[in-house]
Order: sequence, then structure tokens, then C-alpha cells
Amino acid sequence: MENKKNYKYFAQKGLAPFSIVGLVLLALGVIALFEIKDLGIMLIIAGIACLILSTSGRAKESDLNYQVSEKIKDLDERAMIRFEVYDKDFLKIVNPAKIHGYDYISDGVYFKHGADGKNRTSKYNGIQIFYTDKKLYVHGRRFSLIDEADDTIFGGSWDYTTLDRAQYSEREMPLPKNRKITYQVFEIIDNDGKAVVELSVSYGADVDKVIDDINHVINLKKRDAGLK
Repeated sequence: MENKKNYKYFAQKGLAPFSIVGLVLLALGVIALFEIKDLGIMLIIAGIACLILSTSGRAKESDLNYQVSEKIKDLDERAMIRFEVYDKDFLKIVNPAKIHGYDYISDGVYFKHGADGKNRTSKYNGIQIFYTDKKLYVHGRRFSLIDEADDTIFGGSWDYTTLDRAQYSEREMPLPKNRKITYQVFEIIDNDGKAVVELSVSYGADVDKVIDDINHVINLKKRDAGLK
């Protein structure tokens, strides 16, 4: 992972020094064209070179999209290995599911509103969910885009009768200059009201479907156990 380039993407504010130099050289070059043509051309070329250098050391949105997709693409395989649960063990009434998104929950994350109009943070999280006859399995991964060592596994397995519900909520992240953004959180709550799974997600119909499926299976299993 290109941690240094990613750090510059999230931490660098405003114009980079090379960008400022490049713009100044371009302006001087345009002015010089009217007096000394060769000098003007040289200054313009130097300005363009500085602008190229200023962007080459920083990650692009497409780079980040690729990196996170590579990190979470094998969540299902890793989950099966971790829990020794395989296709033959899965419930037939619901399908395994994967949900993910940029991490707003962890402390100290950098926030960036990208040129493509999307919000991102310097960490990402995702979970793979499996349903068996007795238990709900969740394999999660939370990793930093700017620190290779910051990469953790979370989740576990729970008997359905110990769980109360899955839910979705909105929270706010404060930003400089009295600004804030709203982000979405997926949670699985146990019978004691504790969130045993929690991650921020890119909200959509897939999250709604996961919540409905989990709650359906919990209610079904509790009813079969005489708890409903």
C-alpha cells in the first residue's frame, strides 16, 4: 500500500509548495512570451514540470478505491478459514453478506472530501457475515490507509438467542471551522444492549437487506427456542 502517497492525500491542505512554484513560473512565462519568447517557453515548461511533480507524490481517488477493494475482496475466504465454516454449513433462507465503508468511528482519522465528490477517511472497515443453524458469524477487518501496521481483525460468533437486533444509525463527525458531517453506523446489539459489532458503512439497500436478514433469523431462532 502506498502509505506515503495516501498520507499526502489526506493530510496535505491547500496547494503544495511545488504547485505554487509551478503556477508562479507559468505566470512569469506567459508574461515573458511578449518580451523574450525563448525565456517564456522555458518558464512555462518548468512551471508545468513543477505542477506534475506536485501531484505525482500524492494518491489519487482511483488509487484509494483500488487499495480498499484489494484489502476486502477476500473477507469471505478469510472468514471461512478463521471460523472453519463453509458453504455446506450455511443457512439456506439467507445469504452470506459483506458490508464495508470508510471508518469514521476510530479516533484520530483524517477526513477528506475528494475531487470526485466522495467523503473518505484514512481508515477503512468491512465485515463478512455468515449464518449457520446455531450461530451468526462475523469476520471484520479495520485497517489504516496511511499506517501499514494499523490493521486489526474483529468480530466473532454468537448464538442467535443471545442477540437482540441489528440496526443502523447516523452519527456526526466534527470538522474544523465548526463544520460537521453525518456518517452511518451498522451495529449488532446483544440482549444486554451492548454493541458486539460496530462499523461505519457506505449506506445503501444492501445494508437494509443485511439488517432485515439478521433480525429475521434472530426472531426465528428465538421463537423456535420458545423465547418469543
